Amino acid sequence: MTAALCLAVPTAVAQADEGSPFSYIGQDTPKIAVYPYSYNSQWQPGMDAALANWNATYSPVSLTKKSSSTSTVTAASYSANWYGYYQACGGTCLYIRLNSRTISKDSANQKNYVTSVLVHEYGHALNLGHRDGQSSIMNRQRNRNTMVKPSSSDVTNVIRAFPSWNPS
Repeated sequence: MTAALCLAVPTAVAQADEGSPFSYIGQDTPKIAVYPYSYNSQWQPGMDAALANWNATYSPVSLTKKSSSTSTVTAASYSANWYGYYQACGGTCLYIRLNSRTISKDSANQKNYVTSVLVHEYGHALNLGHRDGQSSIMNRQRNRNTMVKPSSSDVTNVIRAFPSWNPS
C-alpha cells in the first residue's frame, strides 16, 4: 500500500548541490512527523538522538513520532553503498532509509554513527543540500563517529529555508 502511494506521488531523492546550502527537495514544513519506529538497543538510542539533536536547535524544526504519519524511517540491510537515503514522497511525506550493512561495517561508535546519518538525512528533509568542505552535518566526508549534531551553519540554513518562522 505504501509503495503504491509513493509511486502515485512525484518523488525526489537527495542530490548533491552546486554550491548552494539548499537542496530544494525537502519538505514544505520544518514540522515533520514520522511513523513511530522501534528497533533494538543498538539502533533506537541513536535514532532517537537524531530527533532530539534537531529539536534542541534554535530553529523552526519540530521532529516528532506520530502514529497517523505516512512518513517512515527504516533501518535495514541494503546492497547499495550509501549510509542513509532520503526520499520525498510529497511536501509533507518522506521516507528515510538507514543502511544497517554499511553503518555496522564502518562505524567505530554505532550510536553516534546512526545519529550522524539520521541527522544528515533529516537535514535533506529540511531542504539542506550537501556542504562538502564545510564543518557541517551535511558534509558527506564528516566523521560520523563524532559529528552528531547540526552545526550553527546548518541551523542558520534551516532558518533561511523557512523564512516565515517567527520564534516569538
